Amino acid sequence: MQRTIVKAAFAVIALAGLSACSSGGSSSCITSPFVPYPTPTMVSPANGATGVSPAISSIIVSSTQSRLYGALSLVAGSSTILLTTLPISGGSSQEFASTPATALSATTTYTLQYTITYPGSCSGPAQHTVSTVGTFTTSS
Repeated sequence: MQRTIVKAAFAVIALAGLSACSSGGSSSCITSPFVPYPTPTMVSPANGATGVSPAISSIIVSSTQSRLYGALSLVAGSSTILLTTLPISGGSSQEFASTPATALSATTTYTLQYTITYPGSCSGPAQHTVSTVGTFTTSS
């Protein structure tokens, strides 16, 4: 009888140890609350501008953050142009110059998008967001 009780106690202790290992040795998951980064603001060309030169050398955006945590791209129909973005020294808001990797098409409306992926955690999967920063139309 005493051996049965000892064997049962040992089995319970072993199972408890195995379940702790399978959960990473942690019984709870501590994460910071999800706080999205603000979407930058389109400065130049102005949001909604028309007659923008297709040879535009840079698109200027500003942010309340000291860096952009996502990527900027131009979308026109089914085509997407990724932008190379570099900081410009600024005042209270940080400004960034984004350069198109290819020439823009004439008489085309472009949407400037900001894409950011927040990493997943034990509280859920990664979050992928796409925000519209602004639009402009190129000249002929």
